Amino acid sequence: QHAGHTLGELEEVYFKPGFDRAKFLQGGREILTAIAEFWDGLNCDRQSKIQNLTETETPMVNPYSSRFLPSIDLIPVFAHLFRLPVGIVAAAAGSATIYILNPDTPILYYLLTAMVLVGMTSAACAINDYWDVEKDRIDHPDRPLPSRQLSLPQAWWAAIILFSGSILAALPLGFYPFLLVVVSTVVLWNYSHLLLYSGILGNLIVAAIISGLILLGSLVTDRPFALLYPIGFLFCYALAKEIIWDIHDAEGDRSQGIVTIANHWGDSTAFS
Repeated sequence: QHAGHTLGELEEVYFKPGFDRAKFLQGGREILTAIAEFWDGLNCDRQSKIQNLTETETPMVNPYSSRFLPSIDLIPVFAHLFRLPVGIVAAAAGSATIYILNPDTPILYYLLTAMVLVGMTSAACAINDYWDVEKDRIDHPDRPLPSRQLSLPQAWWAAIILFSGSILAALPLGFYPFLLVVVSTVVLWNYSHLLLYSGILGNLIVAAIISGLILLGSLVTDRPFALLYPIGFLFCYALAKEIIWDIHDAEGDRSQGIVTIANHWGDSTAFS
């Protein structure tokens, strides 16, 4: 129904006298070209990563075997990869934000917001484990990738599908929620690379993304500044949690040359 309304509005504008159709179509082609270049670049990164690991490690699960395709047996493994409870909590928080700011919001917007938050959270965990598989062999050897319960291509494609689904689900929510989801997707995809510049920058990014789930709900209800205090509180809480969690990951971070408060200034400084 919402898609039909959107199409009707688009047709009304497109067929209005004086509307520059050529410029509109040119802009659409440019957007599609930019998206294609973006995904082609991501695919090149994926191929390079797989090739490098193949040269230095024993083969992972064969991506061309029947086990590469999702099956009932793999559901708990993917749930572990996605940290599914975290996504459910994020969806609940985003939906609660919408209800607080506007209880009369249509149920469709609750469902789309929940889909976006579960998808984004799960995709972020999958792509983070994909890039950090070597570090996780030290810090989290029980996770699906370092324990070889899943292959690298499985995690990569899972992240692609979930990120893409989240972006599509954000389209009907409006321009600003859609923009927030797109920017968050780009940042989360490159999060592990940004960590190489500074682990502290990584902490700030994670805190901003977590607090952004309240901002998303605020944007959906067209009240972006209504919950600035809870957004700020959640940012500080998440930042403190990330700094403390770095203590557990200190050895793996150090092996990858990632500078965090825990491995540079010590555990006591991180706790303080």
